[in-house]
Amino acid sequence: MNHFSSDARPSNVIPFRGKTISPWFYIGDSGLHEDLFTFSKGQPVRVLVSEEDLLRALAVSRPAFILIEATLSWSDPLRLISRLSQLSGAPIILLMEKKRTQEKALEIKQAYQAGIFDVAHLPLQKEDFQEMVELVLRISKTAIHR
Repeated sequence: MNHFSSDARPSNVIPFRGKTISPWFYIGDSGLHEDLFTFSKGQPVRVLVSEEDLLRALAVSRPAFILIEATLSWSDPLRLISRLSQLSGAPIILLMEKKRTQEKALEIKQAYQAGIFDVAHLPLQKEDFQEMVELVLRISKTAIHR
């Protein structure tokens, strides 16, 4: 069943503590969101644990970028990546365990084809993740302001 609709016209930003900031979307069901709040340096992080949560969030804001777990229990991550890349236009980072197998390599290839910007390996390393976030935000700001 496809719950996504391209009729919604989200804004670029959401109000947050007296400012207007684009949120991070974290799509997953692990405890990783607590680390993301630390890494976000004050950026709002929306934790989305169902397609309904995702639809509500997309209806009111456009994320700065999207972090999606490769092991979602409630949806197919590749299908979500494909639809999100069409609907949101925000860079998507796939979060997955660092294992070198042919299956993981195929999953990463399929994720790039579906529309991800990059892969971050779990557990997140603060310095590496911060560099990736800064790059994604610079690219997002450049794309938004064109």
